Amino acid sequence: MSSDTENRHSRRRSYSKEKDNSRRSRSRSKDRNRDRDRDRNRERDRNRDRERERDRERDRERDRERDRERDRERDRERDRDRHRDDKESKSESDSHDKKRNRSVSRERVNDNDKERRKDNERIENKDNLKDNKFEDNYKAKKARIENNGDSKSNEGEKKKIEKEKPNYKLTGKLAAEQNTYNGVVLKYSEPPEARKTTVKWRFHIFKGDTQLDPLPVYRQSGYLLGRDRLVADIPIDHPSCSKQHAVLQYRQVQGTDENGEPKMVVKPYLIDLNSSNGTFINGEKLEPSRYYELKQGDVIKFGFSTRDYIFLDEDSV
Repeated sequence: MSSDTENRHSRRRSYSKEKDNSRRSRSRSKDRNRDRDRDRNRERDRNRDRERERDRERDRERDRERDRERDRERDRERDRDRHRDDKESKSESDSHDKKRNRSVSRERVNDNDKERRKDNERIENKDNLKDNKFEDNYKAKKARIENNGDSKSNEGEKKKIEKEKPNYKLTGKLAAEQNTYNGVVLKYSEPPEARKTTVKWRFHIFKGDTQLDPLPVYRQSGYLLGRDRLVADIPIDHPSCSKQHAVLQYRQVQGTDENGEPKMVVKPYLIDLNSSNGTFINGEKLEPSRYYELKQGDVIKFGFSTRDYIFLDEDSV
């Protein structure tokens, strides 16, 4: 009997040992699997970081290439400007020589001009006498009409004042005297009605789907736009734009208030300075040397540039 019991005990011991060993082996395999999973996750994270770093490096390289291309384009543009300036200086010297040759012939013509002026002065004096008589008669008639009109009721006050419509008529010649700034002759001089605006207007600039920083255009009465950075308030670097391309001008003009009463208001206008490739508002090309009133939300383009300049005030955004 004792031997049987011992055998049983030994079997039980061996069985428990086997169980323990199997448990230990399972726990070890689980630990190994966990370690493998951790290693895989770490490797994936490393691969992702490497891929991100490669993408960043590609983006940086693209930005560098764009900057290089811009620098090349600027250098080309400077070379073109120098070439044009050299041509202009040569043409000016040639014209100066021609003027010297013409000066002799002009002196001969001046004597004839003096005689013509004397004759014109005599004719003008006669015309002035006639005009003075006509003016005296007109004043006398006007006084009679005004005396008769005092007895009538003031019907003209009842008429409503029509709101001012945009004025697209020709403004006449630009300033006759030549203005210079930084040694450059300006094509444009501000009119007497130029005023600073109280509305905080801005240019919101878009290049394709990319929006650039907005540009405030309310701190002075006028802004010159063009390629010549010596004189331009707002530089336009596109090769199709002129050195002095266009002007944004604020002008004080006759308007009306909310009640229809007459009132002086400051309005924004755009004028093209005979540019090579034109200025456009909402896709329509402007006639040169003519003011066009700008409205809220107008889209402006200069030459063949792909940039859109949207005219908006600060409160509308």
